[in-house]
Amino acid sequence: MKAIFKNELFDRNGLTLHATGGAGGSFTVARKDIHSIWEVREFYGVVPVRLLS
Repeated sequence: MKAIFKNELFDRNGLTLHATGGAGGSFTVARKDIHSIWEVREFYGVVPVRLLS
């Protein structure tokens, strides 16, 4: 899961996202590539995540 680390939608037309687990690092996504933004208010326990290759 990624969290918004820096909102630059109005300055540079992008969002810098950061992995909430810390191991995924950070990267910037261009405004044109953003299809939706979801707000997560709380988690219950550990969220199962797996990489689909």
